[in-house]
Amino acid sequence: MAFELEVAEKRLYDWQYKTGGGFAASLYECMTKANRKNLERLACGFPNDVSVFTRFHHEPGYWEGVKERIKGGENGTPLRRVD
Repeated sequence: MAFELEVAEKRLYDWQYKTGGGFAASLYECMTKANRKNLERLACGFPNDVSVFTRFHHEPGYWEGVKERIKGGENGTPLRRVD
């Protein structure tokens, strides 16, 4: 359970490395342009996405943890997505 990956974290990763597209990529691009009030509004509809986006920008070590979980975690442990 320690290496579970949220769907929103995978979307964040795909947006950061431009490996995804569609609505999720547009949502993350929108968040880069949103001010605090508009991020709060986006969080009403997409709370997990706004949470990981905010952690990405403000929580030291968070992004490194996401990348490690996506690459297989400790000892190459496979990830399991959490929806």
